[in-house]
Amino acid sequence: MWIIYLLSAALSIAAFENQRWVRARIRGVRGSSQMVGLFADGTGAVLMVFRLAFVVAIFYFFGWIEALAIIAISFGASLAWAAIARDSAMTWIIGTVAAWPLMGALGYLLWAARKTAF
Repeated sequence: MWIIYLLSAALSIAAFENQRWVRARIRGVRGSSQMVGLFADGTGAVLMVFRLAFVVAIFYFFGWIEALAIIAISFGASLAWAAIARDSAMTWIIGTVAAWPLMGALGYLLWAARKTAF
């Protein structure tokens, strides 16, 4: 379960950086490609749905203590990252792109771990 905690913290940081990018786009920062902006906005929407479904699945398969632990670890990782990270376009891009393999890894680990939950 520790790897799920670690990847969940990393996904929380990636989602935090994606939201920084989305907020910058709302404030008027635009690039030369509309597709890149669509990718950032779409990733944010997918991240919100995935994170909610992930916590619900953790609750269903492992119980409320594990679900609260995931929420607390994710919140703590985001707060720690916000305290040390600088706001730059490169971290926005890295966080947004890193979110996709992290979601895939967490989805796979949850699928594999559910077999041992029962």
